[in-house]
Amino acid sequence: MSGLLSDDYVDARAREMRIASLAKRVLFIGNSLTFWNQGVDVMVKKLVPGIETKRVAVGGATLETLWNNDEAKLACAATDVVVLQEDLPETSRESFRRHAKLWCDHVRNHGAEPVFYAAWAYDRLPAFDDDAICAEHARAAEENNARVANVGAARTAGPGGLDLFDDDREHPSLAGTYLAACVIAATIYGAEALQAPKVYRPKNLSAGAASMLRAVALST
Repeated sequence: MSGLLSDDYVDARAREMRIASLAKRVLFIGNSLTFWNQGVDVMVKKLVPGIETKRVAVGGATLETLWNNDEAKLACAATDVVVLQEDLPETSRESFRRHAKLWCDHVRNHGAEPVFYAAWAYDRLPAFDDDAICAEHARAAEENNARVANVGAARTAGPGGLDLFDDDREHPSLAGTYLAACVIAATIYGAEALQAPKVYRPKNLSAGAASMLRAVALST
């Protein structure tokens, strides 16, 4: 190139900057379903170059217990989007609805947008199935005028042949975390975030599997 940047490179950088400008700073608040496999926040940052991500995630936490976490509340300042991850098998519908509103109001008071990360059901706590979790998040989203990253629904939709659970059958496998990151990235930044010529994928996930997971995320 003799010191000059190629048109493809310039176009790619312009595209990255345009997507990232929708939300430069994204905070993740949740529990181990957020921080597993080094963190869904880390994968979202790699999927969307140019953004900053941060997380406050405590093992076993619910939005109710996190409401008493000063670090989580203070972290909402100076951010653009806050991703709120509830773990409905670990809490009740009533607690979720109450604290979903408290968190959404708090996030908006800091000038940011709340986005719900709707997780999934697991056998250890069968009080909620995937449909119930999806329905509760849809209700919370409507009541609080917020968006939902329907990760659990994406897991239910597919993809065939990939195990989305880790060995404990509760936390996500690497593929499960990647799918969650893709759903969240598409929810915040739109389909274009997953359609770059070179989209990030974890090195231990095949190109074919990663492509399938992105397609599932976009179709959910």
